Amino acid sequence: MMVSLEGRSLFRPKEVAIRLFGDFGDANRKRIYRWIRTGKIKSIKDSRVYFIPKNEIIRIESEMNVEMEMAD
Repeated sequence: MMVSLEGRSLFRPKEVAIRLFGDFGDANRKRIYRWIRTGKIKSIKDSRVYFIPKNEIIRIESEMNVEMEMAD
């Protein structure tokens, strides 16, 4: 299942994990929240809920693609 970026500007961590890693399993959930906590990925916090801007998802995807190309 691919999460589309069309028509929206903010996404929940679960949607981001599914888009980047394919699922919201425990390891991926912890990774997304760790990235938020450490500042690797920028987020907006509304009360207790985090939202990740679309431009951050695009930035992380491009960084991940570069890392994968370097590993090849």
